[in-house]
Amino acid sequence: MTTYRRQYGVGSRYYTIATYSAADCLYRLEDYDQALPLYEELMQMAGNAYIEEACLRSAEIRYDRK
Repeated sequence: MTTYRRQYGVGSRYYTIATYSAADCLYRLEDYDQALPLYEELMQMAGNAYIEEACLRSAEIRYDRK
């Protein structure tokens, strides 16, 4: 997923899905430091299907850091 994201960039067809999948995998592996920037990137992508979950997970990670 990371290779796809790097190789094809933001405008590519499956970039949003790849970003979400990478963030979700990292979150499930409890690698929150790596997952957070990906969730924050998803939050900046207008009109994507994952924005609500990205906001929730990002808030959860930030809250747990305190």
